[in-house]
Amino acid sequence: MTIPFCEKDDMVRYMSLAGVIAFSDHEQTGEENDNVIDDCREQATDELIGQLLKLYEPAELAKSRLVTRWATVLACYYLCRTRGNPVPDSLHEAYDKLTMDGGTLAKVLDNQFYIPDIARRGVSVPTFSNMTIDRRYRREKVRVIRSISSDISSKLDQDFAPEVPSDR
Repeated sequence: MTIPFCEKDDMVRYMSLAGVIAFSDHEQTGEENDNVIDDCREQATDELIGQLLKLYEPAELAKSRLVTRWATVLACYYLCRTRGNPVPDSLHEAYDKLTMDGGTLAKVLDNQFYIPDIARRGVSVPTFSNMTIDRRYRREKVRVIRSISSDISSKLDQDFAPEVPSDR
């Protein structure tokens, strides 16, 4: 079980205690329902982990204040959506800014925005391979010269050129 990235107190600071009570009190008792709130917090965390897992470790994401704010926005949005309630405009705008195409999460996934103060998965240093054409073979083959290439292994995808037919 993953520890949620935001707390109930974060949600209360974001949308007030009255707001949290109003949206989570399904039994009309006048008090917040912690189970409903926890479901929304966990859903927000799962969504963020699902999108950012290929770039960041969940334990690192949990340390980030920015990710906590994102999780708070998502959790409050999901809380407001319970029982088919309309989402307040200001919260809907914050949710859209975070999740829309071209939004903050999309920029993180496109490497246009980095979450500050946490390490990314894998190595982010460039690697290179020096190539040569080996003409000793009937079909000229591109070969990597390992002695002058980088020895850092990379988890990045590699583009392969299609085999070019030889005229010989």
